[in-house]
Amino acid sequence: MATKFKKTFSTLFAFCSIISVVCYAKENLNIGAMANIGFTKSIVSSGHAEVRAPETQSMEYIQITAGNVNVVIYENPYGTLEITPSSLTTSGCVNFELDKLDIDIPKDAPFTEIVVMLPEGRKYSLEVQTQADIYLCASSIIEAKLTNLTGHIFIFDSSIESAYINSLRGDIDIRESYIQLLRTNTASGDTYINSIVTSAIVESRTGSIEYYTPVLFSNADFKTMSGDIEMEIPDKTGFEVFFDSIEGSFYCSEEFELEEHSGKYVYLSGNTPINVKTASGDLILMKW
Repeated sequence: MATKFKKTFSTLFAFCSIISVVCYAKENLNIGAMANIGFTKSIVSSGHAEVRAPETQSMEYIQITAGNVNVVIYENPYGTLEITPSSLTTSGCVNFELDKLDIDIPKDAPFTEIVVMLPEGRKYSLEVQTQADIYLCASSIIEAKLTNLTGHIFIFDSSIESAYINSLRGDIDIRESYIQLLRTNTASGDTYINSIVTSAIVESRTGSIEYYTPVLFSNADFKTMSGDIEMEIPDKTGFEVFFDSIEGSFYCSEEFELEEHSGKYVYLSGNTPINVKTASGDLILMKW
């Protein structure tokens, strides 16, 4: 059985270790070349570019195209935008226009990871595309569109209104977060969700889906071809499960006393719809 919230600190420690190693890499920065970003003050600190936006500047949209580079995004409580490696700000890869921050990394970049620290206390919309890993830890995201090819997409301790996550062959991992609207899709990667989600559509062709939540969603749809779906949900709220599968089987914990009505499995009031469709994948339903 998958690990619950209280057992995820080892993952967070590993995540923070990645950030700290990257942020303190020593590099040189040409302050004069940063004028195109549009900030009033620039500071070099421990090898990364630290830039403070003017009070009147409203940065609301961040777009990152990162080629083969890992992308790490989290919030800075000190109110500054920090980007590592600092050489990005002198190479023309970083542009700041009105309310938009645009970072475009060439495929032949001489580094493997970038870190973007967003000023805390603002709301952002993110769009990230890369072939590598994406790490997101932020509390004020209006919309997040995260896409990669083979890397891992990891969301931790985040608050997101709408999240659209796509990975071709990589895994999707969402922990200790609150997301109002969630859409995920993978071809062969696995999906792990241990968070509170209001509305979810989770799809995977051959990868498995694991979904654990202490609060039942308002509605959810799960779809796989051959991947199994394992869910752990609370027993305080009624729900109904519609399981449509050619060869897959439905296994349910004895703690849920389900009644079958017209192809649906109903628990208590049956208020919350859970729609599951597979070709050969099984559905395993357990109590939180």
